[in-house]
Amino acid sequence: MDGGGVAGGSGVAGGGGGGGRGPGWSSADEELKEALMASKLDAIAAEYNHLLASQLDSQRQYYEGLLAQAALEADHRCSQAGAAADKARGEAEEAQAAAREEAKRRHAAERKATETAEQLRTVRQEAEFLRSLNETLLANQRDLKQQLADQRARTEAAEATGRELQEQVRDLAFFIEAQRTISDAAGGELREGTVLPLPQGSSGSGQRGAGRSGTGGGSRGSARGGGGGAGGRNAAK
Repeated sequence: MDGGGVAGGSGVAGGGGGGGRGPGWSSADEELKEALMASKLDAIAAEYNHLLASQLDSQRQYYEGLLAQAALEADHRCSQAGAAADKARGEAEEAQAAAREEAKRRHAAERKATETAEQLRTVRQEAEFLRSLNETLLANQRDLKQQLADQRARTEAAEATGRELQEQVRDLAFFIEAQRTISDAAGGELREGTVLPLPQGSSGSGQRGAGRSGTGGGSRGSARGGGGGAGGRNAAK
């Protein structure tokens, strides 16, 4: 079609050239011009046809490649579909076997449920008895806790009283020891003196320190010449 169009164009051009022919223009020149034009058009048509054929061949190869690729993919999908079908068939067989096994287990479970229902009634009766027993035990536990708390309070009070008595005994023993020490150290000058005990609640180390300082004061009072008896009593206090 394109080649024919080119050829038609050359004919029109040739006719136009003949109509515009000038003086001295011969028919041989006209034929030569037409021959040159036809040769150029034939060369263009040949090149166009070659290019078109090359493009068509490239497109043919491209589409043949696409078809081959599509065929390979179709074969691959068919293979995958076959494998999937085989897998599905195997899974279906396994599911059927599992369903049969599940039916057996269901029947066994139904029998077990019937037996369990009987056992459950017995267990409920025992649970009711145990609940009643538990309430009784809890009440007894609360009573025992209260008694234990009371006993603990009494024990703590007795321990506090015992500690107080121990402090008093310690103070009394310290008083006796201090009086004996003062009596031995001062001799006859401090025999008529009086040693007063420290107030309760003071630490034993503080009491002993006070007693030692009192004893030392008594000794120093007896060593001095004037007011020996009064100095001994003040030191003991």
